[in-house]
Amino acid sequence: MGYGKLLVIKIALDLASRGYHSLVIWVLKDNPACRFYERLGGRMVADKVIEIGGQVLMDVAYVWLDLRVFRQANC
Repeated sequence: MGYGKLLVIKIALDLASRGYHSLVIWVLKDNPACRFYERLGGRMVADKVIEIGGQVLMDVAYVWLDLRVFRQANC
């Protein structure tokens, strides 16, 4: 349906309108959403081990260094 993509684009454009230039999103490495962020142009740049409910998990960061890339994707 495209709601996730639209949400990320709207958030990025709102941040850009407030003077922000980049965006980082942290997501669990085993989350299928990782591919979603990659298709939107996010680059995996970092990882860290976190603990949730006593379970050790890997968290990864996706970055967009220039939020202007979302202007072309604006729906």
